[in-house]
Amino acid sequence: MHKVGAVGKLLVGQAKPIEAAALVGVRFQSTAAASKPSDAALERQQKKEKAMKKKAVNSDSFVQNIFRGMVEPTQLFPYPIALDEEQRENLEMLVPIAERVMTEQNDPMLNDQLEKVPEATTNALRELGAFGLQVPVELDGVGLSNTQYARLTEVVGGNDLGVGIFIGAHQSIGFKGILLAGTPEQKEQYLPKLATGENFAAFALTEPGSGSDAGSIKTRAVLNEAGTHWILNGAKIWISNGGIAEIFTVFCKTPVTDEKTGTVTEKVSAFIVERSFGGVTNGPPEKKMGIKCSNTAEVYFENTPIPVENVLSKPGDGFKVAMQILNNGRFGMGAALSGTMRSVIQKATDHATRGSSSAPGSTATPSHHTNPDLPMSSAVQKAPARSQKAAAHGAGADVKSQKCHAMLLLHTNFLCAVIPACSCT
Repeated sequence: MHKVGAVGKLLVGQAKPIEAAALVGVRFQSTAAASKPSDAALERQQKKEKAMKKKAVNSDSFVQNIFRGMVEPTQLFPYPIALDEEQRENLEMLVPIAERVMTEQNDPMLNDQLEKVPEATTNALRELGAFGLQVPVELDGVGLSNTQYARLTEVVGGNDLGVGIFIGAHQSIGFKGILLAGTPEQKEQYLPKLATGENFAAFALTEPGSGSDAGSIKTRAVLNEAGTHWILNGAKIWISNGGIAEIFTVFCKTPVTDEKTGTVTEKVSAFIVERSFGGVTNGPPEKKMGIKCSNTAEVYFENTPIPVENVLSKPGDGFKVAMQILNNGRFGMGAALSGTMRSVIQKATDHATRGSSSAPGSTATPSHHTNPDLPMSSAVQKAPARSQKAAAHGAGADVKSQKCHAMLLLHTNFLCAVIPACSCT
């Protein structure tokens, strides 16, 4: 038994080096196989190296460069002057008129009660040119720059956001597609009446099953047999100015044929649709908790014929057009809310520094937490300047960066106004 056991141990001892050698060989083979990358991995690596060597695209926007991790001091020092002398004079003339219309002519409480903007206020806005602020002068607009537009929008946003939505939905997104992507013929046909406020516009994208995602919409248009008109069918919801607009920028799915392969796919297209084309109806105004004077309604299209020349850009470019409009519209929203925030902070400051003594018949004294010497008013008054400078930076930049400008503007105004208030005694 002892001999057998010894022989067994000897055999096992001899087997271990053999197994180890085999295992090492297998490891060497797997390491060699792993060291040779696949073709896909090589392709990815090559693309990555190529991208790393690619130079960053220069931008004229200081704010955009900040988000890209780049600082261009020459874009900030000396601080850029956004307006020339003539533009500054025009703005100095327009701002007091806009403030007078919004404070004397417009009544926010009455607007909310009526749930519409009275005709007298609308006419005053027409005389101001408020419905075509950035439309070229030759097309009956005011022809303002981004900086000038921001300043006037702040005035509106600081007094009545309902009117701000009414005006903004009309020009910031309503007919913005015509301004950005329209042909010269489309601009000449539609912009003059839109700029003067004779016609109102609306942006029709949102549907029951989709929000701002243009790719998931169900509304559809098909070219008729004669090839002269697109036949539109579908419904849109929560459309600002939906019940009063004559001109709609409508997004829908259309069959698009690939010229190279001949395959037909469903792509989003953008159309200029007139209510007078027929088949356009709307539901009652939505009941809202605020901004009640802005008209918000559902809009329906039933076999609405649209001339082929009313396509914005070309069939299948609707998603691109929608993103251009929405990205551009963010700027107007930031400017208006900057005015709103400035107004609210000013009212809160006045109330805090005076306590309840501003109420008729009140004998209350200001709160002991209040410092009447706070530099709040100074910070609040600087908000328009920051807004205008942000507009100047955004004027030459890609419209996608204007979202960053608007958000940075709002946060900057808020912090500059609120931080001083934290030093209460």
